[in-house]
Amino acid sequence: MKAYAWTPAPDRYADYSTLIFANNRQEAKVLGFNTDPNRGCGDFIDCRIRLLQETPDIMNQAFSEEPHCVDNPLACQGCGQWQPNGCTCGTI
Repeated sequence: MKAYAWTPAPDRYADYSTLIFANNRQEAKVLGFNTDPNRGCGDFIDCRIRLLQETPDIMNQAFSEEPHCVDNPLACQGCGQWQPNGCTCGTI
C-alpha cells in the first residue's frame, strides 16, 4: 500500500487533510470522499489526492493491511505538520 494525503478543497481548507493508505490514487480518493464528505469538498471532482513520500513516520501509522484513513495522524512536535513535505522545522 501507498500513503496519500486527501484534501477536500485546497483553496478552502489549506490546513486540513487526511492520511490515507490505499493501493492506488483512485482508491484513495474514493475512500477519502466517502469517509468524510461533509468537509466542504462539495463534488468528488473537487477533492485532491497527493502521493506522499514513504517515510517510516508515515508508514508506521498504517494499522491495517486493508485500505483505510487515519483522521488524526501523529504530527511533528516542532511545527505540528504530519506531511513530510509540509514540515517547516525539519524534524520529520
